[in-house]
Amino acid sequence: MYEKIWITLKQKGTVRLAVPKPLHRRVIKAVLKEKDMDKGFKLEMLDKKVRLRITYEQQDHVITLKLNRSYTYLTSVCASDI
Repeated sequence: MYEKIWITLKQKGTVRLAVPKPLHRRVIKAVLKEKDMDKGFKLEMLDKKVRLRITYEQQDHVITLKLNRSYTYLTSVCASDI
């Protein structure tokens, strides 16, 4: 159900959702979980030394999710090590 949101976020970088206010927390948590479960994408970003972070803004009944990519110089683990 939330996988489509994660795929769109991964491709476009930003997603705006109209969600009833009581469900905001659930939707945000579910999208974060989808990001964590996407092992292939995680490994791809690990090879490129890119750190992924989802930020969000809540305004009335709208949630804006943004996928922030920042370069890191962590050299401890790479996908080739696994």
